[in-house]
Amino acid sequence: MCAAESSKSMLLSALVFVVLLFDCGLFQTAVSRSVSYDSKALIIDGKRRILQSGSVHYPRTTPDVWPEIIGKAKEGGIDVIETCVFWNYHEPVKGEYYFEGRFDLIRFVKEVHKAGLFVHLRIGPYGCAEWNYGGFPMWLHFIPGIQFRTKNDLFQREMERFLAKIVRMMKDANLFASQGGPITPNSPTKPSMWTENCVGWFLAFGYAVPFRPVEDLAFAVARFFERGGTFQNYYMYFGVTNFGRTAGGPSVATSYDYDAPINEYGFLNQLKWGHLRDLHIASKLCEEHLVNADATQISLGENLEAHVYYKSSDDCAAFLANYGSSSDATLDFRGKSYFLPAWSVSILPDSVNVVFNTAKVTSQTAINDEWLTRNVTMHESSLSSVSWSWYKEEDGVWGFSSFEASGLLEQINTTKDTSDFMWYTISIDIDADNKTNQMKEVGLLIGSLGHAALLFVNKQLAAFDYGNHDDASFNLSAKVELHSGSNTVDILSMMVGLQNYGPWFDIQGAGIHSVVLAGLNDSDEDLSSAQWTYQVGLEGEYLGLQNVSLANSSIWTNEGALPLNRSLTWYKTAFLAPLGNGPVSVNLSGMGKGQAWVKGLSIGRYWSQYLSPSSGCTEPCDYRGTYDVSKCLKKCGQPAQTLYHIPRSWLQQSENLLVIHEELGGDPRTISVVDQIGHVTEDDLPQADTWEQGVGFASTTPELQLSCETGQQIDSIRFASLGDPQGSCGVHRPGTYRCLNIS
Repeated sequence: MCAAESSKSMLLSALVFVVLLFDCGLFQTAVSRSVSYDSKALIIDGKRRILQSGSVHYPRTTPDVWPEIIGKAKEGGIDVIETCVFWNYHEPVKGEYYFEGRFDLIRFVKEVHKAGLFVHLRIGPYGCAEWNYGGFPMWLHFIPGIQFRTKNDLFQREMERFLAKIVRMMKDANLFASQGGPITPNSPTKPSMWTENCVGWFLAFGYAVPFRPVEDLAFAVARFFERGGTFQNYYMYFGVTNFGRTAGGPSVATSYDYDAPINEYGFLNQLKWGHLRDLHIASKLCEEHLVNADATQISLGENLEAHVYYKSSDDCAAFLANYGSSSDATLDFRGKSYFLPAWSVSILPDSVNVVFNTAKVTSQTAINDEWLTRNVTMHESSLSSVSWSWYKEEDGVWGFSSFEASGLLEQINTTKDTSDFMWYTISIDIDADNKTNQMKEVGLLIGSLGHAALLFVNKQLAAFDYGNHDDASFNLSAKVELHSGSNTVDILSMMVGLQNYGPWFDIQGAGIHSVVLAGLNDSDEDLSSAQWTYQVGLEGEYLGLQNVSLANSSIWTNEGALPLNRSLTWYKTAFLAPLGNGPVSVNLSGMGKGQAWVKGLSIGRYWSQYLSPSSGCTEPCDYRGTYDVSKCLKKCGQPAQTLYHIPRSWLQQSENLLVIHEELGGDPRTISVVDQIGHVTEDDLPQADTWEQGVGFASTTPELQLSCETGQQIDSIRFASLGDPQGSCGVHRPGTYRCLNIS
């Protein structure tokens, strides 16, 4: 997550900012480079630079795709790869470090090195990033007297120890620009840097899907450079996945696609990727002017202005801006007329020719999230006819690790985040003098700090309730019937990601805080201070039902009818991986709420039954005017997410184990395995990279740039108007007629 967007920049909200600089040559050896800065820009080997940065979070994808994603970022005009460092997974136990698999930070930095890009390493230690607990390890919470993110000696000591560990690792691996280190000490003269420019927004269960039009994003970037900025970072540049229980909270979805230029599956999100690529090309054409001169600002009318950068008296670059949100304009600049759509910036590297306008999009359209609902762009393999096995959890306390305590315990302090679940159990006795089997209706009023809860009375499901991302707390109210004698009340409290932001978020609690019984006697009975029995976690978790080692265990059963729409049920089956090497996902739209594993690896939490509000969506969305996260929304009345990413590297060509833990109730026969297919379209402007200083555009004929994604091939192009391009992927030649539309 990033702060509210602003054209002004901050150096960093993080405590440490390290730029690792590499020069990748024939021998693949790091070359020591000089790094400094002044009020204009970062200075690398004595040269001021304009730098375009993009966030790629290494543990939110798999190492096998790191080179591909970094390569696509480089092709898109990115100079710097930014990442946070995730303390809680690197040091899950104090003094015990983990840097393997998806968390191999050294390997990730080396992959960026190989691509010849720079690294913006945000060590933190606080990451936020919609990551569980903001990246802080849970053990930190239990140090007596500690206060997070304050001038607290205990916190500062632990923070310093972890930061030193990361810096030492970088140094030992020879990953700094020079062993003297390129870290940018504090100074009153800093360049204008924008470290979190949100390309969209994150998904939350129960919310509509936010997106940000590329015209607005490009406008924000162009305005930043127009007014003297020299470093900006897209958050996120690659949409990623919150595998396992890494998602923050409350209720952050598993997909962290963020409407990024490269989507969660590694496809180019067009038109966004291509339009930003052209913006980067255009801004680089102005680099020498931007970093060596101050702007001359010229008012050209209401909401109209120019910023001109003079390299010499007869060599200048210009930005023309219409920052009005409603009216297009035609303006005169240096004796020439220019048309500017509302809320747009034109870039003129020679102060005469427009090579880029933020509102005029000219690039291919490849896969975007609309393919999720179009059969022509995906192949779906149903699991309705496969063999399913299942295991039903018992409601309530299940093992010897249960314990009793007086009063209601806060959940996070009790579970220490080892599980999303904690059982609260109590027995309620009805006067034995009443007639045998006489039923009495009573009310149960349950207050929770969050995030969701199931209520069982006498082992029967009675109610379910939950909070939301903005307010995790809720009150569950249910009418239930109690019989004479002893009655059991079991409450399963569920967490959906630990809070990752906000003031004092580290001490925000979860779980049940009050239980009131109404209607049994003349007055309500507060059970909050009574004796309760507790159990951390579920039996299935304790047994490890998600593990491949238990795939053939007798614990599972397939005798009788497959149980449907039943809470706290584990399901397992096996499926064959789709052919090819393209992205794969599993469709869980017919399930309720839970978690899924493939070959023992968690692909994340799902919550398909939690629908967004039916109104409020704005598709198409007018890009003009200031952007906020509620401005552009889609998929109202639908789940935030139904498709869940399965990394290709997790699959084998033979059978793959799929385990589902369903918490509320669903139909596993509706599950399907999906592999992705793309589509393309075009607009009618010349490409920015065909323009040269002193020459202009090589050709004014519009061109459509098509490319093949990994594991995909172009098998057809459908036209809505004239045109006859010929050839195949990688080998093509222009046609006779200009294409106006491709669908």
